[in-house]
Amino acid sequence: TVPVVLDLFFVGFYRLSYPSDGESLI
Repeated sequence: TVPVVLDLFFVGFYRLSYPSDGESLI
């Protein structure tokens, strides 16, 4: 996507809602 900020926000929200990887949010 062109808007990097929107993409990062979307990815962050998605990962926070469904953390597929084993990364814990600090």
